Amino acid sequence: MLSAHAQLDPGPMLLEWDNDDQEITRTIKNTGGTTQYVKIEAFKILDPFGENKEIKLELKDMVSDLLVSPLKMVIPPNYEKLLRMSLPKGRESITEDQYYRIRIIPVEPSLDNGFFNVQEGKVKSGVTLSIAYGTLLIVTPLQKNIRYNTTHGISDGVLKVENKGNSFVKLKIQGPCRDDEVKGCENGKKVENRIVYAKQSKSFSLTDYNHKETEYVITEGNERETYEI
Repeated sequence: MLSAHAQLDPGPMLLEWDNDDQEITRTIKNTGGTTQYVKIEAFKILDPFGENKEIKLELKDMVSDLLVSPLKMVIPPNYEKLLRMSLPKGRESITEDQYYRIRIIPVEPSLDNGFFNVQEGKVKSGVTLSIAYGTLLIVTPLQKNIRYNTTHGISDGVLKVENKGNSFVKLKIQGPCRDDEVKGCENGKKVENRIVYAKQSKSFSLTDYNHKETEYVITEGNERETYEI
C-alpha cells in the first residue's frame, strides 16, 4: 500500500539560503512503514508583496535559474533522501533577495507521474494524496553584497519596522502577557517571531503585552540588537 501524506516529513516550511555555500539542501523523510512516491515542483515568486505572482520552473528554466534535483523520489519506509537546490549561474549577480516556492507532492507511482520502474496496478494509492507541502526558499545575495538598513520605532502601541536593505531581517517580540486571555500566551508570556523582507514595511500591535519587561530583537544576518519597549 502507498502510505498517506501524513507519514511524509518534508522538513521546514522556510529555507534561508543566506550563506555563501554553492547549494542548499533539504531532507525529506518517510516516517511511515510503506514506500512514498514524491514529485518536486519549483516556482519563482515574481511579486512577493503584491499578488504573489509566481511562475513554474520547467527543467529548461532551471538550468538558467534555480536547479532542483531530483524532481522525483522513491523513499522507502523509515528512510530519508536529500533534495538539492543550486543556481547554475551563481549568486554574484543577485542584488536583493530572490524568492521561490518548492512543492513536495505525494503521488501515485504511475507512468503519468514519471515513475517508469513500477508496475501500475500493483501499488494501491492512499486517499489523501492531493495535499502538497509548500516551502518558501529565500536566496540572498552573497555575504559581501548584503546591505542591511532597518529602521524601527514605537508609536501609539504599534511597533513599525521598515527594511530598507536588500535582504530579510528577523524580528522577535517577547514579554509578559497583558492578561491570561491573550491568544498565544503561555506561562504568562508571549513570543512572536516574524520576518521583514527586503523593501518591506510592517507594523505589529503591542496591545497583547504588558509593556513592563517587554522587548523586541532585530536580527540582521549574524548581528542582533535587543530593544526595550
